[in-house]
Amino acid sequence: MKGNIKGNMKGNGKKNTQKKKGGLRISPEYLEQGYTSWQLIWMIISHPDTTAISLAYSSLKGFLFLVRIPPPLQRIFLDLNDAGTAFNKPCETLVLKFGVLNNTGREEDLTVLPIIDADHPNGVEKLTDGLTNFAMESSVQQQIYTSTVGQRGQPVCPAVVDFSYFLSNPAQTVLSELELKCQGNSLSSINARKMTTFLIQQLRRKPAYMLGLITMQVGGRGFTGLSDLVGEPSYDEACLHVIDQFLRLTMQARVVNYDCHAGNILAKLDGTKTYLIDFGRIVRLLPNGDILSSFTRDKRAGIRQIYSLINPGSRGNLDTDYAVIKGMISQGTVYLTTGRYVDEDMVADRMNQIIQFIAKLDYSISNIFYGLERPQMISVLQSFYGPAAMTDDWSTSVPDFTITPDISAKYKKIIRFFAEETNASLQRSATTPENIRALIAANALFSDEPITRPAPYNRGDIAQWVIAAPAAPGPLVAAAPLVAAPLVAAPLVAAPTAAGVVAPVQPTGDTVCDQLGNCINRAVSSLRRRVKFGGKKTKQHYKRRYKKNHKKTYKR
Repeated sequence: MKGNIKGNMKGNGKKNTQKKKGGLRISPEYLEQGYTSWQLIWMIISHPDTTAISLAYSSLKGFLFLVRIPPPLQRIFLDLNDAGTAFNKPCETLVLKFGVLNNTGREEDLTVLPIIDADHPNGVEKLTDGLTNFAMESSVQQQIYTSTVGQRGQPVCPAVVDFSYFLSNPAQTVLSELELKCQGNSLSSINARKMTTFLIQQLRRKPAYMLGLITMQVGGRGFTGLSDLVGEPSYDEACLHVIDQFLRLTMQARVVNYDCHAGNILAKLDGTKTYLIDFGRIVRLLPNGDILSSFTRDKRAGIRQIYSLINPGSRGNLDTDYAVIKGMISQGTVYLTTGRYVDEDMVADRMNQIIQFIAKLDYSISNIFYGLERPQMISVLQSFYGPAAMTDDWSTSVPDFTITPDISAKYKKIIRFFAEETNASLQRSATTPENIRALIAANALFSDEPITRPAPYNRGDIAQWVIAAPAAPGPLVAAAPLVAAPLVAAPLVAAPTAAGVVAPVQPTGDTVCDQLGNCINRAVSSLRRRVKFGGKKTKQHYKRRYKKNHKKTYKR
């Protein structure tokens, strides 16, 4: 897959080091015509000029495709601009994550995916996922996005654009159309066709299976799986950003992901940006209660026992370590930034404690559930601490988290990354927590509420995938700062009929819904008033605030 995606380069051949922002909205031209997010995604997939390649396939359950949107459709979704002030940047790519689902929730073996590489000489083993689990993963990812995007527009994961699932026949329609877009002789194109063929075969082999789809945004081209960068000069740089994102996932989202192997991480080819993309296996760091409450009693006991065997005598108890981590989280992200009385060495030690806790918890869970002798995040740890300190067998060789001068220099870089991504911005931002929450409350951004009833997201009626096209949009005009048009998520308001088809939902007030349970507010123009965007008073407020901040900055 290396080299098949355009890198992040300026016209003069130098790297573009400006931080890419994250977020996506539906363009007003399409939103006002009543399109749902799935209808727009299907419009992109079915367009004759759309192309697709494989992005990742090594995880146990996921199949990732990178879809390149043709220029005529790049205004369907608008990306957050590099300044983070408005959603007005045409979207060039989307990532489609598929999973084979069942209703039982139990993992079932699929046949072997016939893709051969150095890590999979006999093909890739695959498992089914549960419908409820897959839907929850979508919600968790969006929760992590909204809790980490911040005023800087720098989330640790891509924004979710849509969640959908399909029964066997409509699923094969989607996959057959996608397969037509995976043409070419590149390895990524060949692997993409193998993936679509494999998915169709599984659905035909067992018609009770369903197809899940999480569509997400990655902020432009130039992304590949982190595992594809192993051996490249940019790999170690990318791993620094991953360590930074592990820290932010803990401090901002209060989550530990114990499935962060290199196949579940996206990275820019130049190593300047990474995204975590799989949240099917997480532990929530709640202020009260047992950190392992989601596991059975015997599993909890086994995890604690394995954890205590790592680095015995040095904070070896899981609950003791967890109390320390909770204390750090309660201090907020400022606890991992330098200050008048806090130097870089002190912050590096704090960060190292968190990474050690994550790694040991990852290993303990992976050992009990999957018999692994190393954590899932081992490749990132080996890049950061060195292969001698982080062997592939932790049962016989204790990991060494000592901060050497080389590790200290790496942490100093991460400290800068962390500060840049978490400190409040002085400029107007479209992704402040208040704006994000207001947009979700107005059904303007894909909801981060748990999907407890997936039925309304069943895209079983193919006739509902297409509606009349809107009038051709005019020239692209930069949107006013802080204006975010709604990104439609199908709300949980429809119930399945006896035949398994979602019943039509009756419109209420200013809301109109289609037969799939997708709703949109007629009074889109009232969005500005509800979330306090635009208007004379708001502009005057921003002018006064800008002058005040500018004056303070100048005095320094």
